Amino acid sequence: MNLVAGLLMTVISVVEFIIIAQVLVHWLIQFEVINIKNAQAKNLVGLLERITEPAYSRIRKYVPPVAGLDLTPLVALIACYLARYVVASIFSGIPF
Repeated sequence: MNLVAGLLMTVISVVEFIIIAQVLVHWLIQFEVINIKNAQAKNLVGLLERITEPAYSRIRKYVPPVAGLDLTPLVALIACYLARYVVASIFSGIPF
């Protein structure tokens, strides 16, 4: 069972990394550090959006923007941390 727990933790870590990378790239575009007209930057943004958008669209049904801020990545990260806690609790035998 430790292999399964390790695999799940790794998947959760990769998802967290992708969410954080997507947010950072979005901020860099907003502050004009990255030029979206660059083909490589455009490909990176497209890739990150294709990966995160399926989860974000489900979360956006329940979490509307607050004062113009999209809180979807924050909610997704909180869900990842909760999933990490649940996996660790289940496989370590510690009750919730």
